Amino acid sequence: MSPRRSALKKQEKQSGLPTWAIVVGISALVVIAAGVLFVVQTPAVAPTVDVAKAGNMKGEANAPVEIIEVSDFQ
Repeated sequence: MSPRRSALKKQEKQSGLPTWAIVVGISALVVIAAGVLFVVQTPAVAPTVDVAKAGNMKGEANAPVEIIEVSDFQ
């Protein structure tokens, strides 16, 4: 191989970033973008339900409430 050609190959190898650095940078950007999208799409405050304050009610107004959820995974 001629000295000029070998010098050209050395110059090509030295210029630019290594491949692993580019892959790590792109991976970091993807993780950051996913985190931002997750934070943006999560509701800041839990939704509330308005309950009628007048009408036919039974029991204490400040009584503890227990919610039981039943579901079928089929």
